[in-house]
Amino acid sequence: MNAGYRLPLAAVCIAAIAGCASVTSGIAFQPPSGWTGTPAMFGHFQMWMKSGQQKGSAQMLMLVRGDVKNTRTDLNALPPQLGNDMRVVRHGSVMLCGGTQPAQEYVAVGTDRNGKRSQMELTSTVIGSDRYVAMYVRPLNTPADPQAEAATRSLCPVK
Repeated sequence: MNAGYRLPLAAVCIAAIAGCASVTSGIAFQPPSGWTGTPAMFGHFQMWMKSGQQKGSAQMLMLVRGDVKNTRTDLNALPPQLGNDMRVVRHGSVMLCGGTQPAQEYVAVGTDRNGKRSQMELTSTVIGSDRYVAMYVRPLNTPADPQAEAATRSLCPVK
């Protein structure tokens, strides 16, 4: 094969693989309207952002899908990437989807990687052989977006 075609062909193949897979396929997850979404990464990760009027008021919603055998279920010890002092302030079991889907919810507060006080709301559930984790992060002094909070609780199987 001509070397001039290899790189563009590889890029098309990677784009096709990334574009074909959707992290939301098979679930009723609904991101907030008006938020800017990134492309799904190989069907396992996608983010949505909402820019605020003031500097430092951006909000983020993230959805992750992983094989239940390879994903951690105890999120009480948060990874250091979220911030130096992010601490879980509330954790409990909840029922989603009209009381049919068991899940775990976490709320954490702390200083994010950029030194700003933030709140993180996270919901984790298992659907089939996949664990879904929806995480909403916002500046602590910014009121919660009701659509973003609803999105974290929309991890329901498609009927």
